[in-house]
Amino acid sequence: MYIRINKTPLSPRKSVQIVEGIRVGKKVKQKIVRYVGVAQNDFELEKLKNLAQEYIAKIEKERLENDKQLSLFIPTDEEMLEAVKNRKGRKPRKQIKDILPPKEVNLDEVKEIARITEGIDEVGNAVYDTLGYNKILKKRDDKILRDLILTRIADPASKHKSQKILAKKFGKPHDLDAIYRMMDKLYEKIDQVKQCTFEKTQGLFPRNMNLVLFDVTTLYFESTEVDELRDFGYSKDCRFNTTQVVLALATNEDGLPIGYELFEGSKAEVKTLISAVNHWKTLFNIGEVCFIGDRAMFTRDNLKLLEESGYHYVVAAKLRSLSQDKKAKVLDEKNYRPLILKDDLAWPQCQGKFHSRCRRFFHSKNQKTYRHKRSHKKAYFQS
Repeated sequence: MYIRINKTPLSPRKSVQIVEGIRVGKKVKQKIVRYVGVAQNDFELEKLKNLAQEYIAKIEKERLENDKQLSLFIPTDEEMLEAVKNRKGRKPRKQIKDILPPKEVNLDEVKEIARITEGIDEVGNAVYDTLGYNKILKKRDDKILRDLILTRIADPASKHKSQKILAKKFGKPHDLDAIYRMMDKLYEKIDQVKQCTFEKTQGLFPRNMNLVLFDVTTLYFESTEVDELRDFGYSKDCRFNTTQVVLALATNEDGLPIGYELFEGSKAEVKTLISAVNHWKTLFNIGEVCFIGDRAMFTRDNLKLLEESGYHYVVAAKLRSLSQDKKAKVLDEKNYRPLILKDDLAWPQCQGKFHSRCRRFFHSKNQKTYRHKRSHKKAYFQS
């Protein structure tokens, strides 16, 4: 229980209240026990503060007397009042004039201690509010999330290092445990975050998308413990001895985010692609889909999975992985004719495409590739 003084803007009036903190679940709420009065000047304020101390002493003594576990030593009214007066409240905030009067400040003796960056807040806060992220978490957690996002934009780093950057460069100290608690609350509302991002960005590109850029990366953990998400798999960071997760991200042709999906660390890249596209089809008006893949996707299982899913594809292939019969057809110069393509000499196929089951195989080469490395030729499978 303590005394709270509320000031009235542009007025000398000050109200005095007795306030008590009550814990409700994980939160502490302030309850006004009693209104003491309103002071017009400092003399009246001091008298109301003394009166409030007497009220506090009286209320606390009554609680002691009515407590089921009676104390052996009930203090007297004078002792209780003295104990209330000796309590140390919150320290008043120090100002520069309390340390050194402005007239005595010598600019030659002023030393720079730190620099605080403030410009990013002016732009970043407006974008943050426009996206609707300010409505996801409550006030305190929202402040941490806002600062953490803007810091990651200005100086990308881990949450532990971002906490230090916030305190050093932006003058916004946050407890590391509070950051992790905020992340736990944010995870429970991750679908709301995706929905906010989708709703605000869908107006920036047409509803019918003709081109979707998709990529997959792996995020590893300094751990070997496996669970329903973390698992061992092909690591793009060459961390074969740690568990990981697979992150798939899609954007439109302008780089605006469409969505992301998180998969277990052992899931193959082509399976993440098909799973993510099937999910995004429920959100977007995605028509015909054609996958363009590099040579890493050129495996029998990957091509079979794409065909079974009903998708068209163009996938690069390695010549040395083909059969001798296909290699002979590829290297037969009778199947090509020269032409100028984008100011370069090229040899596209002129005798039709080679067929393999339900797949078509075609090949081309250009002057630059032929000149620098004759054996480095590109071939493609197309469904």
